[in-house]
Amino acid sequence: MRRCCALCLLARQKLFESKRCTVQAIRCLALCLLALALAAPSLLSARSKAEQNATTIDSGTFSILVGGRKVGTETFAIKQLPTSSVATSEIKIEDGGSKARQTSELRLSPKGELQHYEWHELAPGKNEIVVEPQEDFLVERITSETEKKFEQPFLMPLTTMVLDDFFFSDWEILTWRYLASICKTVNGATQCVPQKSQFGVIVPRQHASMVVSIEFIGRDHMPIHGTETELSHYRISSEEASDWDLWFDGNQKLVRILIPATKMEVLRD
Repeated sequence: MRRCCALCLLARQKLFESKRCTVQAIRCLALCLLALALAAPSLLSARSKAEQNATTIDSGTFSILVGGRKVGTETFAIKQLPTSSVATSEIKIEDGGSKARQTSELRLSPKGELQHYEWHELAPGKNEIVVEPQEDFLVERITSETEKKFEQPFLMPLTTMVLDDFFFSDWEILTWRYLASICKTVNGATQCVPQKSQFGVIVPRQHASMVVSIEFIGRDHMPIHGTETELSHYRISSEEASDWDLWFDGNQKLVRILIPATKMEVLRD
């Protein structure tokens, strides 16, 4: 698996240079994406030992800009453990006199089902959201320092993805899931054909659900930290929200997000 994932980093750079990809490239890509996005959470009693053997799939910091002015950061890590994958994130916002700090953790099952999601507001208030399966659907439990504890059910399948406010690493994981979904077997051969796909998502902080569409736009050249870089361009849209344009590098890591409607830009540091 490690050798295949190493080959994947080289193979997926040319993923969209043609509509038909090599069998080796797609198989490696599929194995890597499945190992990352669909791995099961370990038992709580074994987490400490497992974390010592964790492999960091992606980590870093995104700068959040509004109107060209930096207002905050997201520091994140997506780790693959021997039997699980965990995505953690911390948001810090400093906009004039306003400051905010939030954290999140996302865990998925081997079938791509949501096992656990939690969000914490640490400043200026103290609030908490937990999303977990309840039979065949999802339930959100909200704990607020100003309101009574309450629940918000979602009649959506357990494979529903979480896309919470300002946690941009969630969008990276969703795009990886999109890449895995467009690889299919036709007449015994594996092919990857870019196409527009839909995914159900929930936005816990808004206590809402929606359907988003993802499509591959093309390959763009643009300066990233002063260096001209070729990037893969994707667009995520929905009827309930404005369009998001995302750019990934040759290793399929998110480097830039642009949300024209809100004048927001997100850049990997």
